[in-house]
Parts: sequence; structure tokens; C-alpha cells
Amino acid sequence: MSASPRTVTLIGAPTDVGAAERGASMGPEAMRVAGIQGALEARGLRVVDRGNLPGPANPRQPPVDGYRNLEAVLEWCRLVHEAVYQDLRAARQPILLGGAPRAVAIANGTLAAAIGLGLRLWIPGLVIWAIGHAAAVWAAKRDAQFVDVARRHLRYPAYLRV
Repeated sequence: MSASPRTVTLIGAPTDVGAAERGASMGPEAMRVAGIQGALEARGLRVVDRGNLPGPANPRQPPVDGYRNLEAVLEWCRLVHEAVYQDLRAARQPILLGGAPRAVAIANGTLAAAIGLGLRLWIPGLVIWAIGHAAAVWAAKRDAQFVDVARRHLRYPAYLRV
């Protein structure tokens, strides 16, 4: 008797509302076109594609006090958190599809939802989300390319030496 395959869900977060440059919103569809569902199924997973989250469009406004479209970014964070929470509660493993560098926001929402639901630690989950969000905003204000720089340093540890 074999176990049923683990269920994963694909959730698109097509947003570039917090970015200075447009284009990240095409990430989820690009991953679908590239065959992410087939690749996961080939590894024995049951895949449910929930489509894209219906978040706010990019209002294309200049930054205000260093924040670009803050209300829309917060709405996207709320939507991602709710989607991940629903899947975790249904014992499915969510895979969020987004474009860089929103990966930090997506990971932050995923981590907060997993801690809040999985460990039933609501206050620590909220605190982790707030700290992660504040750290990402601070880093992005100091250097908009901080995600790329961090990736480069992690890929080539020699760069970390002083």
C-alpha cells in the first residue's frame, strides 16, 4: 500500500508595486510557461494551481518618504499571508510564485503564517513578520539591490571575508 502523493499548491503573487522597475509581476506566468507544474508532478507531487492572487495593480507613483506604494505593498503582504495560511491549514504545502526581489516579502509572509498556524504562536508570528518587513524595507531603502548582493555573497563566500 503506497502513500498518496503530497499535495503542493502554486500561488502566483504577480506584483511589482514596491519596485522601482517594472517586470517582476511577470514572474509567476513565466514559471508556469517554463513548466513548473510538470516538473513538480514528475517528482511525484500532486500539484494544484490556485492561479494568481488578485492584488492591487501598480499605481506607478514616486516614493513617499522612501516608500513606494506602501498601501499596495501592505495589501499584497496581507493577501500572501492569507493564501499561505489557508493552504497550511488545509495541510497543503504552498509554493509562492513571484518575481525578485519581492521574494523577501513572500518569504516573510510565508514564515509568519507557518509560525502562526503551524506552531500556533500568533504573537511571535506577527512579531517575526513585523521585524522581517521592517528589515527588508530598511535594506531596500539603503540599497535597492540588496537581494542580488546577498545572493552573490552567499554564492561566493570568499566575498564575505574582510
